[in-house]
Amino acid sequence: MKAAVGGAVAIPFELVNGSLVGRKMYVRSLWSREGGDWREERLGWESLEPEERKTASVTARQIDRPGLHEIEIMWVVATRFGIREEQYAYSTSVILEVPEAAQQAVNNIEISAEKQQGNVIEISMPGQSAGGIPRTLETIDMRVQRQEIEERRMGLRGMSDGKKLARTATFQFIGFAQNHAPDGEQAIVSEDAMLVFGRDYTRNEGGNNDIRLLVMDQKGVVDENLSRALSRRHFEIYIENDRLALHVAARFGLKVNDQIYSIDSLVTLSEGDVIAPIISDPDALKLHVTMRRQRDTFTKVIFTRIPSSPEPKMGQS
Repeated sequence: MKAAVGGAVAIPFELVNGSLVGRKMYVRSLWSREGGDWREERLGWESLEPEERKTASVTARQIDRPGLHEIEIMWVVATRFGIREEQYAYSTSVILEVPEAAQQAVNNIEISAEKQQGNVIEISMPGQSAGGIPRTLETIDMRVQRQEIEERRMGLRGMSDGKKLARTATFQFIGFAQNHAPDGEQAIVSEDAMLVFGRDYTRNEGGNNDIRLLVMDQKGVVDENLSRALSRRHFEIYIENDRLALHVAARFGLKVNDQIYSIDSLVTLSEGDVIAPIISDPDALKLHVTMRRQRDTFTKVIFTRIPSSPEPKMGQS
């Protein structure tokens, strides 16, 4: 590609969905930079079906000196599975050659359609040629790399303090009655990669939940009225974008740290958060969230039931 000093040139490219599992992908945003800060580019579409390819372009604007200019291109791509959406940032770069010849003002630049080769337009000065050896422009595969630092900076992945939750993190449950929560420590191994909390029986008891929630007194007698305020499927916990996410499934919502969240709300949980499933009586049942980490990565999540649950009188449940 060639351009004159002081000009600007559009750089076209294609994004291709090469998913091996046939999953649709979403392109959330497109960015470019030339040695400075990222600037957002216009993108007129948002999704790619499996094996589909679509064209986009970025504009190189800082052609202010002769020589080689590197233009970086970054895009944010997302993939969905159920209610979850994982987001990642990727980038590539191209080199633009600016010839030594043209040193005139920007308003003297002209674009000659006759010098268009494929999707690339050569920019030159009136009566001048940018010179150089003629080139045949062909589609080439660009090297793409993950941008983990930009993902954290843009808030796409990880927690607000820069730490992250490992996908293989284990979960432990303290203060729950027997069969109301998994024993020991283990990662999320369910088919939908979620932990389901609610009033329904656990999977071990023939139900659909992973953790059963009931309100009971110190003798283990279930408070039927308060327990009915708990939905059979009250909320779901899963790992999304390197953080702990909560999806509200309860009809009447719940509280996290005294803030009310309605049904279908998505909440990012942090170390020390307190979940109160019953809005009308938050002290009846709480779940305290703590985490253990190695350096900047959390590898263990602990849910502590408050108050601790004795063995329930199942005839009352």
